[in-house]
Amino acid sequence: MVKTGDGQYSSGLTSMFNIINIIKEALTPPNITQAEIAHLYHQRAQVSGQTFEANAVARTGYWSEGQP
Repeated sequence: MVKTGDGQYSSGLTSMFNIINIIKEALTPPNITQAEIAHLYHQRAQVSGQTFEANAVARTGYWSEGQP
C-alpha cells in the first residue's frame, strides 16, 4: 500500500481504465484556435486563388469547435 498526497491509501497500481484514458489524451490532438483556422484559410487562398469570406472562416471555427 502507498499513501497518496491526500492521505488516502492506494495499492500503487494503475487501473487499465486509467491507462486507456492516459493514452487517449496523449494521442488526441489539441484544438486549434480561430486565429489558426484563419491562417489555414489564408494559406489556402494564396495557393488556390480562391477567396473566403470572413464570416465563413468564423463559422468554421464555431461549428468545428476547434477540432482539427
